[in-house]
Amino acid sequence: MSQVSRDTFEKAELETKFLMIFDIMTDHGKLMADHIAKQDLSCDKRANKCDKRFIAIERRKKIDTAISGTTGFAGGFLAVVLKKIIGA
Repeated sequence: MSQVSRDTFEKAELETKFLMIFDIMTDHGKLMADHIAKQDLSCDKRANKCDKRFIAIERRKKIDTAISGTTGFAGGFLAVVLKKIIGA
């Protein structure tokens, strides 16, 4: 498809404008189809990658929860001990 200037497009009849837009979109669609065909879109590979990421996130969630609980318990214990020492 050849390039169309803005002036040419604006001066064209309505049906011609539709045809120009259709040509542009068709060319774009062909380019996208070629691009997608070149990519490796194996669902099994993508699902496997996602599963690994979810497992890693869940593992990290458990570790973060354990750290949070431990520091909360230690902080509460320290607050009680300091309250008894200071006597407030």
